[in-house]
Amino acid sequence: MFCPLEDLTGFALDLGGTKTAAARFEQGKIITRHIMATEGMSNPAKLMARSLSLLKAVGFAPRDPLGIAVTGRIDHAGFWHAVNSKTLSRVSAIPLASLLKSTLLVQTPVINDAVAAVLGEYHYGAGEGCPALGFITISTGVGGAFLLDGSPIHSQNGLAGHCGFMSSCHADRECGSGRRATVESIASGTAIGHYAAEIDAEINSAQKAFDARSHGDMRFEGIIDRAARAIAVLCGDLAAILGLECVVIGGSVGLAPGFMERIIQHQADEPALFRPVIKPSRLQQDNVLYGALSHALGSPPNSRKRT
Repeated sequence: MFCPLEDLTGFALDLGGTKTAAARFEQGKIITRHIMATEGMSNPAKLMARSLSLLKAVGFAPRDPLGIAVTGRIDHAGFWHAVNSKTLSRVSAIPLASLLKSTLLVQTPVINDAVAAVLGEYHYGAGEGCPALGFITISTGVGGAFLLDGSPIHSQNGLAGHCGFMSSCHADRECGSGRRATVESIASGTAIGHYAAEIDAEINSAQKAFDARSHGDMRFEGIIDRAARAIAVLCGDLAAILGLECVVIGGSVGLAPGFMERIIQHQADEPALFRPVIKPSRLQQDNVLYGALSHALGSPPNSRKRT
């Protein structure tokens, strides 16, 4: 169900692989937001305990409306699994309902963070009104989610949408999923940082590689351009599989200066039918928060019980 923007009042939590964010909404606007680094080596109880402290910092109380989005997959039985074990090393088959009840004292709908992002962009952002919409985030990893006729694509095992683990003809290394030659292994911020460090040990992150390239250091041109090319091919593949008409790009790498333009340039290598419109995220780092709260407020009342 759709929640009008002016009705978005409550709290949202975005538990990502790199950062965790909590926000307070009033009538569709974020009034307060707090962000902290995610401790990926922590156990799930500690992850949620730290999330609770973040929520309290923005004024949350257990009976307030709350939307939650987490990285990884959530299966049909409500168990939470990390797909990339290098991101959340101790999250495997975690029963989310009991975890939330014991740590946050709530029962509320929880969705994947990329699904929350695509919902946020579809209802309130760059993908507004597009009937066949994709969202791809390129940051620490590469993730995604997809809407057809306004409904997110789900699967019983919660793996649907993890497009970063699809194969890429431009890649040859293993990523955190255990698969080899994936989009994530060549286009993610982690991959760009690893490739850059092989050229210069001091340039050991995607941000440093982009900064160096922007100052004229051509040593990192190939790494960055190859990543953009891999994303362009991925968009073509997704257009072929799902009939996507528009893809919204997000994430620190995806929104880095010039990167989206590179993706669009490489789309020229694809036939016109396989070139969905590429747009930058309008909500940027907040799309997950918007989508999570919208999903919670639009869900049936019996899924939003408070203990």
